[in-house]
Amino acid sequence: MSFENDTMTIDGVPTTLEVMPQVVSGRTLIPLRAMAEAVNKEVFWDEKGLIVISGNAKVFDSKTDDYLIDELIRQVNLR
Repeated sequence: MSFENDTMTIDGVPTTLEVMPQVVSGRTLIPLRAMAEAVNKEVFWDEKGLIVISGNAKVFDSKTDDYLIDELIRQVNLR
């Protein structure tokens, strides 16, 4: 994986990033979605701020799994 401006190259295939990588205190920070998708993972989030990275296309449905999402957020003390 390499970076050039707003492009990430994985196995020779360039992908345009939505957000530019940044160097902060000598560390390169890249968008979470770009990194997850680079390793063939799906990213799910909802309006409550829960972010899930999974090998499944759709782990939660925010309409039908609302109670489960609320419980997960409580469990990790995000509220």
